Amino acid sequence: MNSRPLVDVLPGRLPAGAARSFAVHASMRYRLDILNSGQYPTNMRSLTIMLASTLHAVSYAQPVLNLTNLQPVVGSTYTFSDAAYQAQGAAGANVTWNFGGLVPTGTPVSFTYVNPATAEGAVNYPGANTAWRSGTGAQAVVNYQAYSASSMQELGTWLGFGYSVFTDPLRQLSFPLTYNTSWSDDYSGTVQLFGTSTISGSLTSTVDAYGTLILPTGTFTNVLRLRTTRSETTTFSGLATTVESQVYYFLKAGFANPLLEVRTTTTTAPGSPPEVDQSLRYQSAGNTDIEGTTATSISVAPTITTDLVRVTSPEPFGQDLRVQVIDASGRIVGAPVSVATTSVQVDLSMATPGRYTILLQRPDGRRSTATVIRE
Repeated sequence: MNSRPLVDVLPGRLPAGAARSFAVHASMRYRLDILNSGQYPTNMRSLTIMLASTLHAVSYAQPVLNLTNLQPVVGSTYTFSDAAYQAQGAAGANVTWNFGGLVPTGTPVSFTYVNPATAEGAVNYPGANTAWRSGTGAQAVVNYQAYSASSMQELGTWLGFGYSVFTDPLRQLSFPLTYNTSWSDDYSGTVQLFGTSTISGSLTSTVDAYGTLILPTGTFTNVLRLRTTRSETTTFSGLATTVESQVYYFLKAGFANPLLEVRTTTTTAPGSPPEVDQSLRYQSAGNTDIEGTTATSISVAPTITTDLVRVTSPEPFGQDLRVQVIDASGRIVGAPVSVATTSVQVDLSMATPGRYTILLQRPDGRRSTATVIRE
């Protein structure tokens, strides 16, 4: 949804002209729509981050998302791929959306949920109980959120050379979330980047559909679609840039971010004609290493189960492998585990329906996670 890569604001890359300079400040806002989006100080297109959702849903029933099922787990990592734009499809009940022919373009982008009390820039967001980080060191971007029983709010974004803070937070989700749920919100804040900019905006969101989503990664039932319309104005040195967007998020219980995002954005900056951008991004992976460690890639199947799941590794796990099963609230739960040379079998048949993270830690300290849904 962001119209210009953040690389444009780096020292030595600023184009001449106050209007263009302001437009760059405006694009820094890091529009983290419900999936929370951020931008790296690189040539990668803006990172659009998505939200978490977990729930036990019966086939053909209307899905319901809430705090218990949705708040992300620290350590979980998610990867997304861009693809050529495709229209969002129909609204309504029991819809089937076919995006099975998507072909990934460019380099996938990833982010990891981290401890909001100790992440970079935490002092600016005392009310945060959730945060994600993308990149490391000077290229790190950290977004902060506050989850409660009634909502998920965005508090702002930190990076090494600037940060944004919502003094009136943005209500990105309203709980419980189900078919025909609708809400509106006004928000405001400031951006500290080569000076101070002010942000003001409004958002209207409606769950306009539910049904079955077909992606290159599989077929997903009980999917909610959230339509979010947003208008935001950033003002710097008296010049205002406005971004209008309409985004469709396809959400499923147990996935810590939308499975698919389809967006159209129009940016109007001083001295420039409106710029329209259409984009599409889908979740291409949902289990990698815990932040701050070096991990070996793993895979899990099935990702939705009523009993057994198997986690496999391309290399032997070795002796003294530590296995933990963690529920959506962060508690370690008891589940029978069987470890073989390159695989781990976990029995979730006695577990309560919901989302679980399987944590594997090798004797050398390497850790990996796999996320699964117990139906």
